[in-house]
Amino acid sequence: MDELLRTLTLIQTRTIKPVPVILIGRHYRERVVDFEFLLDEGVIDSEDRGILDWHDQGGDSLIAPESPGHVNP
Repeated sequence: MDELLRTLTLIQTRTIKPVPVILIGRHYRERVVDFEFLLDEGVIDSEDRGILDWHDQGGDSLIAPESPGHVNP
């Protein structure tokens, strides 16, 4: 979790070039970190939500997003 949040912060603050951040298990991850709450509180911008690529199953992640910030519907 530490590495995830550190990487997201570095991307968000443009300290590093964007890299694909792929999370598997949307149901679990959304309960661990409530990005909607962070958005509502003004901690992140709506464009920051595009940093993540969510997948419900591991097999889906074998297809890499075309660019960082791709959001899987």
